[in-house]
Amino acid sequence: RFIGNRSSGKMGAALARAAKEAGHEVTLLLGTGAGDVKIEGVRVERFESTADLEKLLQAHWPGHDVLLMAAAVAASLYILVRRVGRTRQAVGEITAVTSHQDGQILGVEVCLKDRWAGHEAGQFAFVTFDAAEGPHPFTISNTWKDDGRLVFLIKGLGDYTRELPTSLKTGSLVTVEGPYGQFNFRGSHERQIWVSAGIGITPFIARMQELAANPDLRDVDLYHATADRDAHAVKQLRRLAASARVRLHVWVAAEQGRLTGTKIMQELPDWRSADIWFCGPVVFGKELRKELTQAGLPASAFHQELFHLR
Repeated sequence: RFIGNRSSGKMGAALARAAKEAGHEVTLLLGTGAGDVKIEGVRVERFESTADLEKLLQAHWPGHDVLLMAAAVAASLYILVRRVGRTRQAVGEITAVTSHQDGQILGVEVCLKDRWAGHEAGQFAFVTFDAAEGPHPFTISNTWKDDGRLVFLIKGLGDYTRELPTSLKTGSLVTVEGPYGQFNFRGSHERQIWVSAGIGITPFIARMQELAANPDLRDVDLYHATADRDAHAVKQLRRLAASARVRLHVWVAAEQGRLTGTKIMQELPDWRSADIWFCGPVVFGKELRKELTQAGLPASAFHQELFHLR
């Protein structure tokens, strides 16, 4: 088709500026036909054709969480993302399906049959258990040991995930695409405060496994919010935290009320000098971010995975 009007790039620039102001790390891919765009703290790269854009996406997408496309170039979204995604797909076989926390959490172990580039603690993958249902994002809950093994901990939050305990069988083939995400615990501070809620503990489990094997010098407190106390789960979590030299605070809502930013600030006076890593329900994350940033935490110091938990 013929597009008669040239894109100004203003919409893309506005999206990039808003994302930067919200505290995110942003890369703006801009067509050469757009005018001069300079946004403080935003990396800008130019492209002339959709072929150029594809190359830039292949280079940048693995290190980003969200892709926003504006104007006519959005028509290429499906083709380009599918091409990029196919290069990161692997077929695997389900080797174990286990139940945890009285059936609330499903553990799925997959042995990959194709090459996998490896993953960092905190990253996620799109997993297709059923072609008719399509891919769903799940955090990878084990560290990579170059053995082809991936573990996913899945909570039944919707119709699809609630049916998985009965539909998944050992020996079934699945497709895994990834890894994706920048929930990598790097940050700019040696001090870190981790906050999880429910199944949001998954990336922190992977990171603690990593720290137990390869300690670093960061000083870490982990707050894990849960509706009720599960003695067995808490015991396992305390054992893992101790091996990783992470101070664990289990916050039971039924006993202590809701966990808030105010309560964290009261217990940890040095919170301003820390990076905050959060994984849990979206609304809880928004409330926590708002409370901490209004109290003086730089928005860039609050790290949160952007996909909705499955």
